[in-house]
Amino acid sequence: MTGRTVKISYHLVSWLAALQFLTACQYLSFNRETKTARKETLQRLLSDLADSLNTGNSRFVINQSNQLNDEVSHLLPDDYPLMLNAKGLSYFYLGENDSAEAIFDQALALLPGNAWLLNNKGHMRLLKGDTENATRYFSESLKADPAYETARINLEIAGKFASSELSWSELEIKSIADTTSDQEEKARLYRQLVNLAPWYVDIYNNLAVAEFKLGNLNDAFRYLNLAVTLDPTYAMAHNNLGYLYHEYGLYDKAISHYLIAIRHQFNFFTAMENLAHAYIANGQADEAMQVLNRVLEVAPNRSVAQTMKKELEAARAALPVTGNERPIQ
Repeated sequence: MTGRTVKISYHLVSWLAALQFLTACQYLSFNRETKTARKETLQRLLSDLADSLNTGNSRFVINQSNQLNDEVSHLLPDDYPLMLNAKGLSYFYLGENDSAEAIFDQALALLPGNAWLLNNKGHMRLLKGDTENATRYFSESLKADPAYETARINLEIAGKFASSELSWSELEIKSIADTTSDQEEKARLYRQLVNLAPWYVDIYNNLAVAEFKLGNLNDAFRYLNLAVTLDPTYAMAHNNLGYLYHEYGLYDKAISHYLIAIRHQFNFFTAMENLAHAYIANGQADEAMQVLNRVLEVAPNRSVAQTMKKELEAARAALPVTGNERPIQ
């Protein structure tokens, strides 16, 4: 009887152990699937952060990075330093340079050979007048990625500051140019800055706007093309190029540049409304309505989009429609 009881107990325990093992395997498999799905979600969120990385959304990037910090560091360790880089850039855009540099240091400790991080650390050093270490970081960035054009330009700039060829007085000139209402004077100062600081991409855009207001459209085109050549992700310059092409009736080119602007700046409503204008001018009413609806979903009180939508709805029946709807990219 005792042996029989032991035998039954033995099989019972074995069966329970097998059940627990299967349950554990299923649990591990379930967790693995959950982690995979969560990784994909986190990667999408990080992609959204990259799209939001501009001065208008810097605080959002910082807050979102803080919320995702533990999960990304655990589930996506390779992406974690790059998320920190985005967070550091956001602090920089907010003018909080000490916080930005601290974040870049944290990221570099995890990914010491990353060209982007080395470049950004060098930029922080340069802003503090430490041209020696700025030069070192820019050089290390180029060593990590010899094709990294931004680091090459920054290395040249550091050399110009070290040799006193450039000074921060250029920023004072820009401040005057930005605030004067005299377009001739504004254009003159920006032209001066183009010669003094040819690496300063914002100057080309601002000079182009001044030239446009003075009626110098060819010069406006030239400077905007220089701006997007220096920085292909410069959303405002792409928007302004789109506007000029629209003025010339080259709607396909205008649409192309507006789409690039929207791709590189999160919720760039001006570019989206300009895109809708270009679609309407090009006889693409459906595409225009898609864009306007997208604007109003995010910013329902935006008066320009509201007015455009009402006018489009009223006139839509008379507009030629292609029937080839293209999603906003």
